[in-house]
Order: sequence, then C-alpha cells, then structure tokens
Amino acid sequence: MAAHARTVEALTLALDIGRLVVDKVYDGDASRIGSVTEPTRFAGICGRHRAPSPQVLNRAARLWALAVVLDDPAAVRRLGLASLRTVVDLPTPTAHSLLIKARDRRWNLKRLKKAAEARLARVAG
Repeated sequence: MAAHARTVEALTLALDIGRLVVDKVYDGDASRIGSVTEPTRFAGICGRHRAPSPQVLNRAARLWALAVVLDDPAAVRRLGLASLRTVVDLPTPTAHSLLIKARDRRWNLKRLKKAAEARLARVAG
C-alpha cells in the first residue's frame, strides 16, 4: 500500500472513531468532549476488555470536531492527520483559527507547526 493511501486510511479511521465517540458517548454533542471520563462509558465502543483509554478516545473525538469545523473534506484530506494532531491540544478557538488559516493559505505542515508554536509561546509568555 502506498504511503499516501496509508495516510488517508489513518485519517479516515481516526475521524470515524472520533465521530463514533461523539455519537455514542456524548450523544452527538461535540461541545461536551472531555466531560465524560468514566471508562465504562467508552467500553461499549471498542469492547469491554480492549477499550482504549478515555483520553485516547477523547482525542479522536477532538480530531473529528476539528475536521467538522473546516466543513471541507478535500481540505481535511490535504491538511492530513498530522496537521489536525498539531493543533488538537490547543484551545479550541485557536485550533479552529489555525486550521482555517492553513486551509485558506494552503500551509504545509511545517508552516502550521511554526504558527502553533508561536501561539503557544504567546500564551505562555
């Protein structure tokens, strides 16, 4: 399988898991992501004995929510999973803003990482 196909497959899988988490754990309300942390709420998604941690599933849900904000599947595929992961742990408004800029200005991953680091430095400093 070509590297690009694997990358697209990984992105699709992560977004599908995120959508499932939002639908099943948060009753379709992405604004509640992170509000549920009991492992039992997540167990039904992956099987009781093999469920990833709530943190892993919440991260997938946040990735999905970021992709939904763009409302542009082609842009999400172009930006890719690495771009979503670059901003997923930033405050939501900041992540949204950076992804929209990356989409509109056709930033590569290196440029997006630089912008994310600059935003983090501003918040920390």
